[in-house]
Formats: sequence, C-alpha cells, structure tokens
Amino acid sequence: MARRQRHETRQDRSGPGPNMAVVTLLMLLGIVVVGGGVLFGPQLVDQWRNGSDRLGSSVADPGSLADGPAQDVLAEFVAALEQGDLSSITFAGAVPGAVPVELAELSDGLKPFTIAADPEPVIMVSASSARAPITLTWTFPGELAWKTTSKVDLEAVNGQWQVRWAPSILEPSLHSGDKLDRTRLPGPRAQILGRNGAVLVGQTDLVLVGIRPSRVQDLPALTQALQELVGADPAELTARVQAAKPDAFVEVATLSREEYEAIRDQIFPLPGTVFRETSQPEAIDESFARALLGRSGEVTAEIIEANPGLFELGDIVGLSGLQSDYNGLLAGQPGLQVSVVRRAPDPSSTPTGTGLTTTTAIRDPNVADVLFTIEPVTGQPLVTTIDPGVQRAAEAALQATDKTSALVAIEVSTGQVLALANGPQGASVNFAMIGQYPPGSTFKVVSGYAVLRDVLGPEDPIDCPASVKIEGRNFGNAENEVFGVI
Repeated sequence: MARRQRHETRQDRSGPGPNMAVVTLLMLLGIVVVGGGVLFGPQLVDQWRNGSDRLGSSVADPGSLADGPAQDVLAEFVAALEQGDLSSITFAGAVPGAVPVELAELSDGLKPFTIAADPEPVIMVSASSARAPITLTWTFPGELAWKTTSKVDLEAVNGQWQVRWAPSILEPSLHSGDKLDRTRLPGPRAQILGRNGAVLVGQTDLVLVGIRPSRVQDLPALTQALQELVGADPAELTARVQAAKPDAFVEVATLSREEYEAIRDQIFPLPGTVFRETSQPEAIDESFARALLGRSGEVTAEIIEANPGLFELGDIVGLSGLQSDYNGLLAGQPGLQVSVVRRAPDPSSTPTGTGLTTTTAIRDPNVADVLFTIEPVTGQPLVTTIDPGVQRAAEAALQATDKTSALVAIEVSTGQVLALANGPQGASVNFAMIGQYPPGSTFKVVSGYAVLRDVLGPEDPIDCPASVKIEGRNFGNAENEVFGVI
C-alpha cells in the first residue's frame, strides 16, 4: 500500500507543471520552471516570457531544423565569406577582429580567387548548438575550380546565434596556423608545324628559380650564393625580397633544364629557394619567319586586363604573329595544385588567449600536403604549309636589300603558301600579310599567265589600247600609253 501511494505521488509530480501562483512566486525569485527543468536569472525569465525566438535551440530537438535566427546568421556569414570580408561577423569564442586576420593568413597564398558558398539547412545538434554542411567552390584564373565540403558550427551565446570559427570550415583538414598555397601548372605549349610535319617552333623546358620570403633563414647568405650560381645582383634581389609579401614568388632567374641540372645540388637545398617548371616555344632560329611565327613570353599586364579571369602573372602566352593569333590552341589548359603548409604545435608553448589557437606554433617550410590537383592539358599543334627550305630561300632573296620588302611563294597547283618572308633580316612586322601596295608592272606576271593559260598562245597578236573595259570596269595603262598590236 505504501509503494502504491509513492507511485501515485510521482504521477502527480509529473503532471502539467506548477500552477500560476507558484510560477508567479518563482518568477519573482528569478527562477523559471520549464517542462520540469529549472532556469535561473532574470534574463532567462525574459526569454521564457518571449518564447523561443532568441533562445532558439533550448526548445528544439537534436536533428531538427534550427529556427529562423540561426539560418539568418549562417546566411550573413556566407555572404561575408563570399565577399572576402568577415569583419562584420561576431564569432563565438573568438577575440574580436582575430578571425579576419587568420582568414587572410590562411588564404593569401591562393590569391587571386573567388568563393561561392552553398550551405545546407542548419540542423540542431544539442540544446544550444547547431551545424550546417557547406560546399565552397574556389575559382581561380582560367576558370580553374576547387570544391571543398565541410561544416559550419553555430552556438547560442546569451540567446544569440553565432558562428564558431574554425579553419576547417574552408577545408576539413585545416587547423589554426596552417597556410594554403596555390601553384599554377602551365599547360605545355604545342608546336607550330610546317609542310610534311617539319617543326617550325618547338619546345624548350625551363626552370624558374625564385625565393619565397617566408622560407628565408639568412638573406645575405642566400643572395650571395645566388650571385655565384646564377649571376643575381645581391642588392637588387635583397630589395625585391624585402618588399614582397611573405609567400610571394620572387623570381631570380630562368634556366634551361640543362643549366638547372648542372647546379641543382647547390641551389636546391638553399633555404628560401623555390622552383617552377615551365616550357617555352623555341623557333628554328631567331630570324626564321619571325614576323609570321611571332614570339611568346610572359603575359603582360595589358593582356591580363584585356582578358579578365583568363591569365595571371607568370603565364607564357603568344605575344605576336601566329603564336598570338592561335594562343588558345597552342597554350592548352593550365593545371592547378592546392597544398597546405602545416603548422605543428610547440609542446613548450603557452596558451595565447586569442580564442583561435591555444599554443604558439613552428612552421616547417619543407612540409606541404597536396590537397587538390588539376593536371594541365597540352596545347594542340598548329599546322601550316610553310616549307622550311623555300622559306629560307625567300629570306635569302631579301637579304640584299635594306628596304622594306616582302615575298610570298605560293604553290599554284594547290594554293598552299610555301614561304612568307619579310626583309630585311626577317623583319618584325608582317608586311607580307598586312601590307597594301599597288602591284604595278609586277602584276603582269599574273595577268600574262592568265591570258596564256586560257586565251592565247605565245605567238598570237594582241591589241594594247590605252584602256580596256572588262565586266564593266576600266583598266588602263600608266599615263594612258597606247602600244597597239603586239
């Protein structure tokens, strides 16, 4: 009987809750009872009176969709991230202003880039925390894209939702102190070919030697060594390194593959040196069809400005001639490598108190994990009908003159252009293609050939008046000369 009475008492206590008199008393004492639980403090009383708009997750079940304010906070964070400015966002547990600084340090090595964020709905994790999966699409020059999938954690802090910042929002493996780095992988330029597959412009492999300031341990010793190895000017190089950003690529020298291999064992171990591999077209010789084939080299600021989002500094592009006209064909598609230099905690360090990291850190500049790679695509060859032997003969024929001159040799039976020369010394302007000159008597070779081929024989007489009308158009002799029957 006693056990039954105790059971009935428990049933009474688990009923609808305290009556209004009891609630009023508790509220006056700063205590609120909600569903059998007890909350303390006047601020929570106000939240209980006003419903769940501010407290939000305290009345939501784990796994359910978070309330509107949580979704709004996520949307504000996403918009700020896409704009690259997080200064207006308040982060849970972070010192004000610390997150934008960490974001810049983390991602500066990827610039230039844009971010597009695609978050999923916010889901409750506990009474005061929530989470939203998010996909970020990083886009770099040349429409190269890197996608990362991670999560954004949110917390209800004093009744207000806030994002809890973590580098892993950008990529799941990232931690405070890590630094992202991007390497553009140039697509090998294709050849320009002539008749019967003859190579008019080939490829030469190059190694770009550079310095990354953040990895330098002894700048005077480094610049002195580079002077001995590649002929760098120590004073000029020191000034450029000191003026550059910590993770910039400060170019020192461009070496052929053979030149690099000869000094590789001396230059590669130097702290601070970094290297990029590329290739560059190389013509048969400097003057061979120079105005026709053109040249290639590092992209200029003007080309970058005229083609937004397509090129970036360091790219090799066609600068003139066929190499410029058909750059899209010859250049192929660049590749991309995204890596991260890890920052390992130092066991002897003390907490920083920033709310972002708990220890100081030491970076190992020789350790970088590759996170993502897009392999470059080699360009496609440009096939012409130029015959190297005929081209050389055409250029030799123009060597005797120091005047602007041009010569185009056409194979009549096929219409193929076998040579296109500009003099003297190959010239730099392609007058053979863009020049406009009255043909004068040199055109008699063409008209005479047409007559002999289609109308008359070599011994047939022909009248040569001052002018003649053909299909409604007058053609006249110079100075209206009349030669009669010839």
